Amino acid sequence: MIITALINSIFGTYLESLKRDLSNNGFESILLIISITLIGSPLIAIFLLVTNQFQMPGDYYFYLSWFALALLTVIQFTLFIVGMTKTRFLAANAFSNLAFVTTILYAVMFLREPLSLLSTSAVLLGLIGAILFFDWQDFSTKDLKGNIGLLLILFSVVLSPLESILYKVATLHTDSYHQFLTGRVTMDFLYYSIFFFLLFYFWYKKNPFTKLTSFAISLPAIIFTVGSGLFHLIDSYLLFKLPVSLITILGTVSIPTGYFI
Repeated sequence: MIITALINSIFGTYLESLKRDLSNNGFESILLIISITLIGSPLIAIFLLVTNQFQMPGDYYFYLSWFALALLTVIQFTLFIVGMTKTRFLAANAFSNLAFVTTILYAVMFLREPLSLLSTSAVLLGLIGAILFFDWQDFSTKDLKGNIGLLLILFSVVLSPLESILYKVATLHTDSYHQFLTGRVTMDFLYYSIFFFLLFYFWYKKNPFTKLTSFAISLPAIIFTVGSGLFHLIDSYLLFKLPVSLITILGTVSIPTGYFI
């Protein structure tokens, strides 16, 4: 299971670079989020129905946790995508991985997971690496233009760990993984679809179906959607089975892979 987590983390680095490319090609960040749920979630739900494993959670705390998670994801992902388009990818990737530092701290504070020597060492290494990659020459109180992307990413880093905490909290209010997976794909489809259409009509002021059509016929977009669906499916299983802090530490392997992707 640990090897699976490592491979999934490396694959996630590739998906992050693909997010940036799609965003630069004119696809809004919210469209990148919703593409996974509009396509992947119904397919998983159908599979669960056919195999007689479709079972919604009975604890209403699950739904409250997932609503907060969905809203937070939209905000955090938008900040991250905007930041990615305004800075160098390698530097942005290094700062985005600062999220694992705060994730471990949040896991200790809110989930009461133990802070081991390995966790402490990983936090220190992550901080050192992020400091080394920061563009200090452009950083000043007079002119932050050169680092605005990194500043947005840093703000998203503060929000991102809360997603993992809410994710773990949601698993604690289900009786089995199949029940958790059913609740996840169903509520993802509901919540993200609502956010998506409201944002496109009232914020972007565009027809969402036109964007969906152009997205569906784009090969990079299809690769991103299928790859993200697989990534999140594996990630959700790992998070259901393993402590948040352990998954987070294993995920730091994505930091050096930023050099090559």
